[in-house]
Amino acid sequence: PDGNGGGDWSGDFGWLFGLDNNKDEQYQSAFAEIGESIDALVKPWLTLPDPADIEPYVEKCRLVTTRLSSTAWNDGKIQRPAGVELHGAIQSIRADADGIRGATGDSFRRNFLEGLSLVADGLTGMSVLRGGALAAQKGLWESARTDATAIVAKAQESFQAVADGGSGNLKRQFEVVGWALDGLKAFAPGLLDKVIDVALVGTDVATETAPEGVNEHAGSYAEGLTAFKNALEGLSQSIRSEEQEISRLVSSHIKTYRLSGYRENLDLTPDQITQHSEIALDPLKVESIANSFLPAIAVELNSIADLNAGCVSASVVARDSTIGLSPSGPTPSIIQLNTLLHDLIEDLAAESVEGAVQLKLAMNDFQESEAE
Repeated sequence: PDGNGGGDWSGDFGWLFGLDNNKDEQYQSAFAEIGESIDALVKPWLTLPDPADIEPYVEKCRLVTTRLSSTAWNDGKIQRPAGVELHGAIQSIRADADGIRGATGDSFRRNFLEGLSLVADGLTGMSVLRGGALAAQKGLWESARTDATAIVAKAQESFQAVADGGSGNLKRQFEVVGWALDGLKAFAPGLLDKVIDVALVGTDVATETAPEGVNEHAGSYAEGLTAFKNALEGLSQSIRSEEQEISRLVSSHIKTYRLSGYRENLDLTPDQITQHSEIALDPLKVESIANSFLPAIAVELNSIADLNAGCVSASVVARDSTIGLSPSGPTPSIIQLNTLLHDLIEDLAAESVEGAVQLKLAMNDFQESEAE
């Protein structure tokens, strides 16, 4: 029924194509054309992205989120711990910060230490969005493979029904529908809604109308081919719609981050630490913060930034240009978010180093004034 049987005349089916039953050559030519048409329709779908290739990148995203997070979180399968290296050092600084008293101590805690925690939480939220976008792609392609396989099977059934002298029906409800948000939420159930404004979806561009399934009658091989073609095109449109949602959600949040001065809000101001004359320092605790904990935070953040750099790949979601949004889907938008997150993590590492420098300057000023 797929047109690859050679086309020898073996039945009274010429009426399907308007052929003369005595013209075997014409019959063979018609079936060869059907086979070529089927091959052309199927070919782009033979190299769909493999979800198994996407999973390692999703796992890297989970590791980044874990190392940035101040609390344990669930990835839908297992409980993930909080970032011990980062937040353990922050807690140690809190414990030793009582060794910095007076206006300088207040400034350090208010302008630097509290800001450090808030920034880390903000970066965690961004990492959840980025990880969720990759998880959505993985789920989307798992469903797309299932849908495509089912469509081919249904088409074969329709062709066989026509060959048997009857008619077929190609019917399929697409599993890809809804994966844009379902996949995002699957990355960190219960946490995503706290860091992502779902209302941002579609604020800039109207959602493209895409079919949720296909239901095509096939009373002839020609109708069967049309039904097969329409089913695959409908699936591609649905994939495109889901990928647009992923891209739009990511792009909308990037825009919001930038319009709200998110980068500026993440910038700490450790230079304010030394702007107060009222000061009392415990040298041992200050040295512990400046020489141990803040450098440890910087090292951990730079390590996280290095890990974050490898969280996104366009090649693992590459597909034929006729399928979905583009040859790489929503990856360009995700790369933009990944780059922003990477830069902000490195910025925070640099701020931590600068904070250590400012603390040392404050301690030196205090010790010099004490010696006078």
